[in-house]
Amino acid sequence: MEKLLEVQLKALYDPGEKVLEIKSYKDGFLALTESSKILFFNQVDNLQFGDLGLGSRFFHYSWEKNDKIATFYEDSQGTTITMLNLNTGEKFSTHISDKVSGIQSTDYGVLYWGPSKTGLFKGYIALATSSGGWSSEVPMLQTASCWGDILYAVAYNGKVYKARFTSTQPPAFSEVTSISGRVKKIIPLESTAFIIGTNKATILGPQPKTLDLGEEILYAKAVGKWAFLATANYTILLDLDTFTPIRLDTGRVFDIDGYGETAYILTSDEIIELINGQVARRISLGGLPATILRAGKDFALYFFQILAYATVETPQISAVAKLVNVKDTGEAIYEVEALVKTPSTLKPVSGRVTLMIGDEVIEGQLDEAGRATFRVEVRESAKLSIAPATGELKPAELVLSPPKKKPTELGKGDVLVRSDGASWYLQEKLGSGGFGTVYRVLDPILERSLAVKILPITGEENAEKLRSLLEEAWFLAQASQKLNKEKKIVVEMHGIEKFTIADLTGSKRGTIYGLVMEYVEGGSLASLISTGTAPIELRINIAVALAEALARLHSEGIVHGDLKPQNVLLRQNRPLLTDFGTARLFKAAGEILPVLAYTPAYAPPEALAKTITDKSDVYSLGTMLIELFTGELPAPQSTNIPAKAVEKIRRIKGGNALCDLISRMRREKPEHRPSSQQVYEEIARVLSFHHKETRI
Repeated sequence: MEKLLEVQLKALYDPGEKVLEIKSYKDGFLALTESSKILFFNQVDNLQFGDLGLGSRFFHYSWEKNDKIATFYEDSQGTTITMLNLNTGEKFSTHISDKVSGIQSTDYGVLYWGPSKTGLFKGYIALATSSGGWSSEVPMLQTASCWGDILYAVAYNGKVYKARFTSTQPPAFSEVTSISGRVKKIIPLESTAFIIGTNKATILGPQPKTLDLGEEILYAKAVGKWAFLATANYTILLDLDTFTPIRLDTGRVFDIDGYGETAYILTSDEIIELINGQVARRISLGGLPATILRAGKDFALYFFQILAYATVETPQISAVAKLVNVKDTGEAIYEVEALVKTPSTLKPVSGRVTLMIGDEVIEGQLDEAGRATFRVEVRESAKLSIAPATGELKPAELVLSPPKKKPTELGKGDVLVRSDGASWYLQEKLGSGGFGTVYRVLDPILERSLAVKILPITGEENAEKLRSLLEEAWFLAQASQKLNKEKKIVVEMHGIEKFTIADLTGSKRGTIYGLVMEYVEGGSLASLISTGTAPIELRINIAVALAEALARLHSEGIVHGDLKPQNVLLRQNRPLLTDFGTARLFKAAGEILPVLAYTPAYAPPEALAKTITDKSDVYSLGTMLIELFTGELPAPQSTNIPAKAVEKIRRIKGGNALCDLISRMRREKPEHRPSSQQVYEEIARVLSFHHKETRI
């Protein structure tokens, strides 16, 4: 089986402005924005961490040390230098009349340099601290940098200087060598420094060593004992101990980060992980044009002006079982479908998978869509697992249980006779799920069509539980009328009826219970999504209306329990929730109904533990929004937004904020998700550019 590693976007955040830099910080990351705000974000949340207070001014910054940021900006009055200590929140500023060419944050304060007013080719270097600092005349400098209290500087005349300094004592420079040509950057190391020129790199020492790449160096960074020199087409990995170069064909490099002996190179389409100078993994970005990469416990990425908390994931196996038939002898025949796709690009994976149930082992081949189908027969509850024939993917697991009774099959021509003697004529089968099969029936007296969901009970079960089920259905019928009083948002329920099955000749063949609902013409949201042709304005109106309907449903204390496009019907393109309250019916019925079976593609992680709350509906709605706007479905029980979907959603006006919202709706833990009311208010605001109210 292919082993395709991809980034998985566990959390997305819309900072509302351009991000300049990101640093790893504790269990998450800090981001500096163009308005000088510092944001903290992790896998769960984001918040404003600090503010340099520069507003909309254009500023230069240095963030060499994770806990200190130094900035300067120039105006008609001179130059203002600011430093913020992120650990303590302490901030100081100083104003000078000199021009500033560059700065660096240090343990002592802000190191800065620039041209001197005293003469041509003369310069200065200075340190600003909260209690003062110092300034020293030097030749005009191209650049400078420090490691602790050791300062390196390169003048425009090519001379390279080294000195020690303190918070009160300026450096006494000594010349260590000279370099020809422009110097772009100094990378200070523990005992030496790496000087980066236009196309050459020199490491200082008793005998300086120079490497000429013959091409412009566009990016340079040191991680551990390794230096990285990136050109437009390749990257040189340089062992700083031996000065041995290794060429990597990376294409353009956007960022490099790492710690210890592990480094990460961000290219246009992947992250290359290196350990001890050797390529360990190649991780696909899924088409995301990331420009910033930071490595911590996991990863931070920046693309499309979106901040992302990302992990690395292998393809996931998902499985779903459909009951095909129940034999007269009681064995149930299930069709089990395995699906393997990459988590971010949703690329189908090829290879073989193995299904194991009891002592039986069945092998299958994944097709071009990444699917393999099996037929399994069970007499009693059995645990089933599907795993790759080779590889380290986590297996998918299901529990298959034969129904307590063979499902009642109805066909056109059957008649449902109510307890009052009225006859309803079956017209067609509308669909089926874990909670029953739905039919359209004709009521000839009132000349109307109705939808009846046949429940898998006979009336012979626990009488108390059956009574509780009927009472709960009556409550939902009353609630549906109340919910529709101001604006129609749900398919109305009429309650549970007991029917006698008959044919057109009057011959009877048993009794059944059915949940009676209004019949809605116009198709389902699933049908609209499958066409792929609905205009964006219609999809946005549906999204806002769905969020409003769910918020109102929850305000009445009703959890839907199985929210999916098939359970959203469209009347004049206005969505109506159907099958709502499933969770309440199951709770009331107890063991007389089968175990609650969320549709796997929309099920939240907690559904595996049979724990359903209003936040479970929020997760399902988030998944539906991804499918509504992109036509793509994330992996079941996942908490990411596939890169393929992000790229499509962001094209909508307000798309970055919508990605942020959907990401929060699909958090792993329910308590980290917004409420349905918060979702409605936010999505209505975010998509207010497009949304038009439609009343029915």
